[in-house]
Parts: sequence; structure tokens; C-alpha cells
Amino acid sequence: MELGELDRKRSDSYLADSKPDAAEGIPTEHAHQNPRQTHWALTGLMTVGMIMGTGVLALPAAVAGLGYVLGILFCLLFGILAGYLGIILGETRLRFCPNVTSYAELSYRLVS
Repeated sequence: MELGELDRKRSDSYLADSKPDAAEGIPTEHAHQNPRQTHWALTGLMTVGMIMGTGVLALPAAVAGLGYVLGILFCLLFGILAGYLGIILGETRLRFCPNVTSYAELSYRLVS
């Protein structure tokens, strides 16, 4: 069996699992989820984790270069700035495009 055939069989079985049951009209377990979409909370947590993960690795060198006082001040400043920008992003979505489901779609609708 070729690799392409195996991928097609997997995608066909996924689509078959996500279609409503013809006899009862009840969708199966993951019928409502788009496989290319995540919930907003999971996306937010993954973004925070990615930013924090890379920031934690660079933080000791940055604080050593700046000193404790400036290092702590800059950490607080950038944390507040990141929170504020997150609020602006959320308000932009709610005000201009409340039905978008991803950052890519939001940016496409706002720019084009």
C-alpha cells in the first residue's frame, strides 16, 4: 500500500466518523470540530507558553546585563504591554469581525 493511499484512507475514516449518523441524526463525537482550528483558550495558552518558554531562557542574561532593578522594571513593563496588546486584539476582533475564527482570518479581513 502506498503512502498516499494510507493518508486518503485515514482522512476518509476521519470524515466518516465526523458525519452525522444517518439512522439517528446524531453527530458522532468530533463532528463539530474543524481539524484545522483550535479553541481560543487553547490558542491563547499555547501562545503564552511559547512566549514564556523563549523568554525564560533569555531572562537571566537580560537581567544580568541590566541589573536587578532595571531587569524587574522592564519585565513588569513588557508584561503590562503584552496584556494591553492582547486586550486591543480581542476588542478589534469583537468590534470589527465578531465571526472570525482565527488570527489569519482576522488579519485578512482587516487588511484586504
